[in-house]
Amino acid sequence: MAGEGVRLLVVKAAMTVYGGAARDLLRNLPALAEVFEVRFACLNLRDSQRTLIESMGIEVLCPEQQWQIRGGLLNEINAGQERSAEAAWRTFSAVHEAIVWADAVHLTGGNGSMEFPQFVPAEKPLHLHFLESKPGIHDDVSHLKPNGSGGWKPRLLHLLQGKQRRRIEASFQPFGFPKPFGTKSKWEVSANSAFSASNLKRIYGIDGGVLYPSVDLSEFPREASSGEAAAFDSAGREEEGVSQYAAEHGEFYLAGSYAFTIGRISRFKGSHETIDHLT
Repeated sequence: MAGEGVRLLVVKAAMTVYGGAARDLLRNLPALAEVFEVRFACLNLRDSQRTLIESMGIEVLCPEQQWQIRGGLLNEINAGQERSAEAAWRTFSAVHEAIVWADAVHLTGGNGSMEFPQFVPAEKPLHLHFLESKPGIHDDVSHLKPNGSGGWKPRLLHLLQGKQRRRIEASFQPFGFPKPFGTKSKWEVSANSAFSASNLKRIYGIDGGVLYPSVDLSEFPREASSGEAAAFDSAGREEEGVSQYAAEHGEFYLAGSYAFTIGRISRFKGSHETIDHLT
């Protein structure tokens, strides 16, 4: 049952990728619905996500013709992804009605999300959960080869990305709002990590707090699945040197050293630097 009272519009443009930000948002919606009367708006959505959100008693707003994320060099040069997202928000009449309905707005960043604030009146309270700056726009490492070579490429691509970069930076000063995002008394920004907060300050000059992702331990089973156990078996077990405690508790260790990552392997997220450091 959705809460009653203060009306909250929760917004995230892209949900179909179903990354950590989308999962974190879905994890938090039940608690939000206990406190607020919630509506959820997006530009694309999986059927399973819609079913889950509606089971919480939350109305879902998503265009019938869902927005598609398009990458590629041409879109990087002409800011095609940002322009198409803006057009999708602009023509989405249901979300404009929801903005009027809402007492406050919570916006989660990501592809297509920063084209939304320009449609929110300055006097409407808005909270942005800033995730991370778009890969390759304000950093060099995303353009380098895995071995770190190709130092000429970032300079060239940053030059070609000038239009997109200016547009992204301007999205923090929505049309008609002359002051930076963080200086508006009713508009607040929180980063999802200390690193993101440092980028928020470095790139946009905004001092934002940190709102860490939530963790639900019930999502992590204590027993390994059959697939996980098989993966460990295929890697081999260490027969010697196993502690008495491990033997008594049925634990085992791999024969060699290993590292693991949660999510996608990405140089942008430091995986390459981590492996380089470990080796």
